Amino acid sequence: MGSVILASCDCGFKTDKMYLGRGMNNSTKPLRLPYCNSCKSTYEVDVNNDAICTNCASIDTVDLFAIVNVMKKDKYMNNSHLICNFPNYCKNCNTLFEANMYDDDIVCSNCKSNNTVAYNNEYVVKNLDKVSFDWLAPDGVNTLKLSEKGSLCPQCNKFSLEFESVGLWD
Repeated sequence: MGSVILASCDCGFKTDKMYLGRGMNNSTKPLRLPYCNSCKSTYEVDVNNDAICTNCASIDTVDLFAIVNVMKKDKYMNNSHLICNFPNYCKNCNTLFEANMYDDDIVCSNCKSNNTVAYNNEYVVKNLDKVSFDWLAPDGVNTLKLSEKGSLCPQCNKFSLEFESVGLWD
């Protein structure tokens, strides 16, 4: 089950709801998780839909769920851990955006730069004493922690951004 998070700052910056981690997401419907070889990203589609990349419209995709069924030996490769949405910061354009931490390259959704850091990096957070969200990291060992207070605001560039948990998603 994933977490619904809102980010806000005293300067007036605020985000829409962010759906972090991973939910079951229509678990009654069979899903495919294509990986796009062109733009190096993943996305979910209903099993009955074509695997055309929703990011770049490429058809050069591979179904990760099919690969997972072949690679059961790898304990970190299973359906529930292929997606882990987490907030990231773009150093190039000062944007907060969500990204799948399983993607090989985290690319800013605004300017397409890969000069980004996750919001658990000391560059964008002062401390992780009190967290509003945590999730097992893609390496299967570390935990992605999102600080409740004291993160870098992309609007005022002060460490006054707060992440608030407002619910769960499935």
